[in-house]
Amino acid sequence: MVNVAILGFGTVGSGVAEVLTGHEDSIGRKAGGLIRLKYILDVRDFPDSPFADRINELSDFLLYLLEQRSALAAAIRRAKNGMELDLDSLFACKYIKIRFGRLPNDSYQKLRSYSDRPFVLFSFGQDSTYNWCLYTCAVADAQEIDGLFQSLYFERIRVPDYVHGTPQEALEF
Repeated sequence: MVNVAILGFGTVGSGVAEVLTGHEDSIGRKAGGLIRLKYILDVRDFPDSPFADRINELSDFLLYLLEQRSALAAAIRRAKNGMELDLDSLFACKYIKIRFGRLPNDSYQKLRSYSDRPFVLFSFGQDSTYNWCLYTCAVADAQEIDGLFQSLYFERIRVPDYVHGTPQEALEF
């Protein structure tokens, strides 16, 4: 599946939206896969449009992308520095989902087949049976990515609300 965004919802943009949604089966067959209209970006508001649920203000979308990029970059930097990240900040991300858990070692090897999917995986270590890890993805992709990891027998470990600070501080609690 390919997600598509349209920049501008004037004459051309609204026409493209109608064609994409009105002929998605035939376009999907010709393109070799489903093409889904995910976003329409414009500085104007179109509350009466049949596509109103897909129209985002351009500035909101750019802020979303910047926040997502910054949070992922920070998580990667901290992961490389011994996981000294603040759990409160991590879970406060508005546009990113974080999932801690364990994945059977054979499933972990299968993840290479899904390198085109929109997620980032951090491994903390493994034992003879499991790889202990976390994965992150955009909120918009969470349902798809959660389904993928469930199909690979990912066992989610929920971090309780009373856990705060760095992982080391949480262990000392």
